[in-house]
Formats: sequence, C-alpha cells, structure tokens
Amino acid sequence: MSRRLPIILVSAAVAMGAAGCDLDAFLGSVATPTPTLEPTAAASPTPTPHPDHLKYVQGVRLDLRKDEGSLHSTYTSDYFDIFTTSSSDISDSGHFRVYFQEKNQDNESNGHFIWNNKGSIQKIEYINRGFFDFMSFDEAPENGWGITPYLDRKVQKTRSDELILFRLTDVASSSVHYGKIRFKELTKEKAVFDYILNTKSGDRQL
Repeated sequence: MSRRLPIILVSAAVAMGAAGCDLDAFLGSVATPTPTLEPTAAASPTPTPHPDHLKYVQGVRLDLRKDEGSLHSTYTSDYFDIFTTSSSDISDSGHFRVYFQEKNQDNESNGHFIWNNKGSIQKIEYINRGFFDFMSFDEAPENGWGITPYLDRKVQKTRSDELILFRLTDVASSSVHYGKIRFKELTKEKAVFDYILNTKSGDRQL
C-alpha cells in the first residue's frame, strides 16, 4: 500500500534522491501517525446466577379491589401462594393478600399490609429491614421473627422499596422455609413485587 506524504516531504525526498541519498531510508524514518480510537463502552456486568434452591420471582402483580362492605376505605387483593406463584379469590387459599386502608382515624391502621391467611397450614413470620438493598441481603437471621396482630389476622405493614424477610413454618411437617420480598409499587389499585424463596427446608441462604 502506498503512503501519501505531504508535499514538503515529497519535495525533500526528491531533493535527497537527486543528491544521492537513500530514499527508502528517508521514507522509513518518517513517523506514521497513530490512529485515535473511540473509547469502548464498559460491558454490562454478568448477573450472578442463583442456586437451584433459590426461587427468584420478579414482577408479580396483584390487583386490589375496593371492599364495599368495610367500615373504612379499604382495598384488598386475591390470596397469593408463595410456592406456586398463583393467586385466588377463594377464602383461606394461598399464604397472604395485600391490604390497603385509608381514612382511618388511627393513622397506624392506614397504609399497606401483608395480611396473612389464617387458614394456611404455613405459619408466616416477618422481619422488616427497611430500605435495605434487596440483592445484597443474602442470609436470613435465626432470631427476631414476629407477626403483628390486627383484628383477627396477622399482618406486616410495608412500604414501597422496603425489604421484608419472611419465614414459613409448615404446621404439619415442621419444615421451615426462608425468603425475602420487596414491593416495587404499592397503590390502592395494585401491588407489584419481587421475591426470593429458599425451597430447601432449614436453609437460611437468600
């Protein structure tokens, strides 16, 4: 491939050739500019794979409906089953439902709640870790579990982006399963959340 040189260099080369100088040596001594490369964007980090016994479910949506028979302004979803990811409006099915209440004189009774199904064979307990990063919390604690009584059910109050740990204890088999849940969106019309369930009994890895 031939290289095009500035006119002043070509003229100098011709003059040196006429004077008996080595033209090839002269051309070899001319520095070739190094091309400037555009910076390459950093590659996206590779997602950390989850072990098979950690069930990661994203983007679950439960629609809330206004409870016309309530004394207060309340909205409730269907019951959600943590193991099957299914939901049903059949009473005493699944593990919990999302409950929203507003306009109650007792302000602590207003807001969103994870409302346990009292008919479930699994006992559910919670720990609210507040606004803690969902993926970086990787092990459930041994102690500190509890539930808050409210009317005839057991509930856990929650807000968007809070990290809620849960523990499921099967009354019949005594198996224990740990998990975590984060509600990404909470309104009186819907609840959208992600969760991870450890399907290996007794294993606290999250």
